[in-house]
Amino acid sequence: MAADDALVFDGALTPNTSVTLDFATSQTIGQLAFINSVQATLNNDGPRTLNIGAVPPTIGLQVGAGAKVQIVGTLSSAALKVQLASNVKASIAGRIELSGLGSTGSGHQLLSNTPGALEFLSGSYLLCGSKFIGFPFGELSTGAGSAVFRSGATFEQFSGGTAFGGKTWSMAAFNPGSTFVFSATSGTLGVSNRTFGHILINTNRTSPTATFGAGTLKIVNDLTITAGTHPFNIQSIELLGNLVLNGGNMTMPAVDTNNGNAPQASTLNIAGSAAQSISGTGTITMGATVSLTLNNAAGLTLQRPVQINANLALTQGLLTTTAIA
Repeated sequence: MAADDALVFDGALTPNTSVTLDFATSQTIGQLAFINSVQATLNNDGPRTLNIGAVPPTIGLQVGAGAKVQIVGTLSSAALKVQLASNVKASIAGRIELSGLGSTGSGHQLLSNTPGALEFLSGSYLLCGSKFIGFPFGELSTGAGSAVFRSGATFEQFSGGTAFGGKTWSMAAFNPGSTFVFSATSGTLGVSNRTFGHILINTNRTSPTATFGAGTLKIVNDLTITAGTHPFNIQSIELLGNLVLNGGNMTMPAVDTNNGNAPQASTLNIAGSAAQSISGTGTITMGATVSLTLNNAAGLTLQRPVQINANLALTQGLLTTTAIA
């Protein structure tokens, strides 16, 4: 392949295709595109790097609406890294699935050193699926902010690490109206000093209590838990939408797991601008040092009982209850 080649998978010509990557050294092309609702599988049996060096403003990586791209590591540690050159953009409106078949999994990555270059548009979906390992956008500081999920875009963490990466900086940004789905059967949802649109947790397990996070989790839209029991061991949660416990449970233990579970001060801050609610059949359990602050002029409606063991601060807004435990 030449550095200015365009590799196009066109569903109008071949609706379904499965190819095996076999290049022995890293390759550079000008553009990689999946269009017209093509359903494409890229099978990879080793560590490979595909560089995309389109001349801006040409889109380097394109996944059109209705297209689905499955990147599958067929052997252990078989990972495909797609590296965009500086200022080269990716426009993703379809679905990408990253997975592995080998016993140790596959750490595929979409990489860029340009902030906002990896753009997930409304209707797009990125799934880190079965036997995916690592972080989909890497974790080097040079790639901080390289991925952005617009309103209507979805990221799902079924396996592997979070879209934010494992460092203090964030590899991805989630705009209001985007959705982060946590369906992993192991690990935790890293939330300290992160900002989300919607969070949907739908894994039916009791998640472990992570190390206490001395930071703030900001949720611009709703936090919805549909299964399992999930601790948020963090100093502060700033919730601008609703808390919906549709069959799942939330805990705020507020303990230092590295210091004999010593209690830590923690706050659930209800701080939206539209009317908010706490609802559902699940439970919310707050530790002895967890407070609740209502700071929303439009008010909060409790559609289920909530027990506050520390302080209740009514800064602004009406607190409405619909039932008494």
